[in-house]
Amino acid sequence: MAQPIPVGTVLGNRYEITAQTITTAESDMILDGIDQVLNRKVSIVVASAARASLLENNSRILAERSRFNIQILDMGITPEGNKYLITSHTRPDVLLDTLLTDNQALAEEQNDGAIDSEIFGAPKDATKNTYERVSTSTAQAPVAISATKEWTEAAPINPEVISAVSESSGIYEDEDDEETRSRGVWAIALAGVLVLVIGVGAALSSLSSLSNNAPVLADPTAKAASASASVAAASAAASPSASASPTPAAPPKIAAVTRLIPNNPTYMADMDTMLPYLTDGNANTAWMSYGFGTENFSGLVTGVGLSIKLQTPTLTNTVTIDQIGGTGGAFTVYTNSKDSLDGAVEVAKGTISGPSTAVKLDTAKQADKTGYVIIVFNSASRQSQPIARMPYGLRISELKVA
Repeated sequence: MAQPIPVGTVLGNRYEITAQTITTAESDMILDGIDQVLNRKVSIVVASAARASLLENNSRILAERSRFNIQILDMGITPEGNKYLITSHTRPDVLLDTLLTDNQALAEEQNDGAIDSEIFGAPKDATKNTYERVSTSTAQAPVAISATKEWTEAAPINPEVISAVSESSGIYEDEDDEETRSRGVWAIALAGVLVLVIGVGAALSSLSSLSNNAPVLADPTAKAASASASVAAASAAASPSASASPTPAAPPKIAAVTRLIPNNPTYMADMDTMLPYLTDGNANTAWMSYGFGTENFSGLVTGVGLSIKLQTPTLTNTVTIDQIGGTGGAFTVYTNSKDSLDGAVEVAKGTISGPSTAVKLDTAKQADKTGYVIIVFNSASRQSQPIARMPYGLRISELKVA
């Protein structure tokens, strides 16, 4: 018999087990968990060795059929060698009936086995298995339940409520005459409007003609003003200080953002897929760090850095950090000509005090250190929504430079 997987175990470096829900007599397990990256509840189905192929086959079929209200998210192997499946948070009995039985409903919809190779790998061959129909009543093979939960069934749906009428209605068939009369009235009204517009246009044309033909009175000051303007123009042309003002430099633009942790370069590398969220212009997407028990990153690193590469090296006046649900946390801003803290110059310090924090940078210190703006978070923020059930971390939605 397979050993239970302890609560707190993290599968695939991402899915933390939060509760053991069901263990069957065949050693299959249904667990509750949380996706540490997206911070959402998931269900985890762990198959015994005898039912590993059944779990994979049912998962392939289920992932292709939208009528089943179970979302397939991920698949992997436990440290003990058992195959597990990650699904949307679903009732344990539904998962057992759908994924760990010879489900005739699934078998009838099985096709060539084409499925997203990112979860299951190459498609299975075209050979199909034979299944027996399983009754949807409560009579089924007995299972040993190690832990149970109460579920509230949804109220039955009345088919009359969702029925739709597809036949065409004839209520408009007797209105043809009325429509014809209405069109005649509109035609007459439109002709009247056109006549009115033509008349107004003619009147305005006459007034314009009279105005153009009126004699123009000489302005005794016109010649003096013209002469004065000519002298001023000549003086401006001769004066070197009157040259046009230089065009201001274009504002800096961000080319890319990378993670920079000097004392542990690979730390949190699995969170790099979310780095593009920092510059996508969407306040609802965010890059997240790991969750930590203390504001000093639980002592695992001295700081967490985000390095902003500019499209063109230029002086940077301000940096703005937009974040979601965090308060507190300190950071230091550096500039450099390379993606490193080696040789970087400190240009500002700040703390996170709200949804958006902006700091002014010391441009006098930047000199030739203008290719990169590096933000090092020296301490984490306290999160209103914990990350992986930990109170401290970083959840940054946007980084901006100006």
